[in-house]
Amino acid sequence: MAQASMNYDEKLRLFGCCTNLAPPDWSGFDYLYLSAVCETDEGCTSGQTLANAQFFSVYGVDHHGQSEVITDTPDGATLTEAWDLANELGHISGLRVDLCRILQGALA
Repeated sequence: MAQASMNYDEKLRLFGCCTNLAPPDWSGFDYLYLSAVCETDEGCTSGQTLANAQFFSVYGVDHHGQSEVITDTPDGATLTEAWDLANELGHISGLRVDLCRILQGALA
């Protein structure tokens, strides 16, 4: 899907955490992963259990194991909805998508 053909809402959904809602340089990543996130007064913490998840984030992981958030789901999104979003980004980027190990087994 070409960036130019996307409307604002679609860019926000797919690249909500990226500068100017533009897709990142996918060549800098080895893979994508989906993680559950909880927000507290201290900030956001990924790697949460499904029970503690307030939302989900899709991250790109680079060659050094460093991650960069690509987008967040809206509060209340299900794991299945988040997985579908992550896989859509995997299709766009050509990268594999992994599920955070804490969530493995939670996806039916």
